[in-house]
Amino acid sequence: MSFAFEGEDTVQVGVKKGLAPGRLGLHRPDTGKPFTVERDGTGYNELKRGSVTRRLGLHQPDTGKPFTVERGGTGYNGFKKGVRDPGLGLLRFNIGMSVAVDKEVTGYGEFKKVWTRRCCLHYHGGMADELQSRLEAHVRFLAGEVGVRSYDLPGRLDRAADYIEEAMRAVGLQVTRQPFRYGKQTFYNVIGEAPGELPAGEGFYVVGAHYDTVQGSPGADDNASGVAGMLELARLTAERPLRRAMRFVGFSLEEPPVFRSSRMGSMAYAQSLREEAAPVLGMVSLEMIGYYCHLKGCQFYPLRLFRLFFPRQGDFIAFVGDVASRRFTRQMKALFAEHCALPAECLNAVRAVPGVDFSDHYSFWKNGYRAFMVTDTAFYRNPYYHAPGDTPDTLDYARMAEVVRGLYKAFEGGQPPF
Repeated sequence: MSFAFEGEDTVQVGVKKGLAPGRLGLHRPDTGKPFTVERDGTGYNELKRGSVTRRLGLHQPDTGKPFTVERGGTGYNGFKKGVRDPGLGLLRFNIGMSVAVDKEVTGYGEFKKVWTRRCCLHYHGGMADELQSRLEAHVRFLAGEVGVRSYDLPGRLDRAADYIEEAMRAVGLQVTRQPFRYGKQTFYNVIGEAPGELPAGEGFYVVGAHYDTVQGSPGADDNASGVAGMLELARLTAERPLRRAMRFVGFSLEEPPVFRSSRMGSMAYAQSLREEAAPVLGMVSLEMIGYYCHLKGCQFYPLRLFRLFFPRQGDFIAFVGDVASRRFTRQMKALFAEHCALPAECLNAVRAVPGVDFSDHYSFWKNGYRAFMVTDTAFYRNPYYHAPGDTPDTLDYARMAEVVRGLYKAFEGGQPPF
């Protein structure tokens, strides 16, 4: 568990069990000294009232948003003194637990009424989030055990395809493979079908993610994170079927040398759907969903104008589509936001904007289907993009879990089609 202390510098602090009854103990791993929140105020050595501007700021590095301890009470993003709603639960993404601001409820262990006269902190749960752990396991297998999965390593791509197929079958999906040729090699799209309450002939959604990488990169974010998200969304759907049927597809060959060409695996699949006049209601491409940054200025954009409308910190997930997919994209984003505390941004732009068509949703646009990608914005944020440093340890699995949960709820709430 971790918060961060926010002053002139930012350092990690770890939430420990209370040092004594009536006290919430926090310790800083850089010094090993305790940060305590006491009945009559706050204290950490010299960190008293007025020493950090006019407030002591604690923010969660997983969201980059401040948890502020004000002189007159307790706040979290504007929840100031006088907040009385016992149901105010704040989800801690990094540990899958809730931090609640409550006027009377005592907390866990020695987490008693430590905050002033009105508020206290308490924690719910204790076990690591299962979804988070499963996502990490998928990424570590693909990017760690298998590693680089580029077009010139067909054996590794086959191993990744086998893993995806096994994961789909394990949750009860009906799985098929679509072979396609590039050069002298045969590659495979792996397709898992999850029935809905309505027949697939009345329409279905496609969720896809490519499982190949560029040469020389293990591709944890690009795109083991997307594959992991697709597999876990498939599992949730199999356990709790939606109204509409769903197809989950692991695409081979999205990266160069076939990038944005007719030779992509997703293009082969989208063309086959068009040829059979399949009733595709919409397609969502999961394209890098695992990297987040929290310092102002760490998030970049294709056009400087975007800085006026979008955050400068990379602490959000983005829904990116073309103009024709605007309604589908925005309604899915709105439904996602209703159920997910992770910030989400939405952009529908002409395809000339760099990056808007940089994934498998492009293939569906080319075949006349509505589609958008869910992304952490790739090279506009992640410094390890297409590099050897794109490893499993750089990802935020708790936020990835929030993305998956939010998307499931969006599909659940968005039936029938938009």
